[in-house]
Amino acid sequence: MCYLLSNSRGVTFDWKLVWEGLAPNKDECFVWKLLHGQLPTKLDLQKCGCELRDNLKCGLCRDKDESINHFFQCSFAWSVKSKWCSLWGIQGVFACDGKSFLLEWVELCP
Repeated sequence: MCYLLSNSRGVTFDWKLVWEGLAPNKDECFVWKLLHGQLPTKLDLQKCGCELRDNLKCGLCRDKDESINHFFQCSFAWSVKSKWCSLWGIQGVFACDGKSFLLEWVELCP
């Protein structure tokens, strides 16, 4: 079984590193779920039959239905990510999905 993620620029990431203890367990679980498309978004919870008290709209922008893909396209989330990256002096970590996002960060590491 292959455990490497890669992109068109040849950047690779061995996703087994998610479990190396480099971050708190909750963060490792979040990254694993993100990489495997298993985050419990409102849209996914509804598809599984869960009754939601509020609508399916994103809790941040209130514009689109909350989904994993929307997380990377949400205008509010993008503005927050942009501000943090600006504070850290980072440019270009704005991927459209979880795997691409992780590979963009890996590419920044020395």
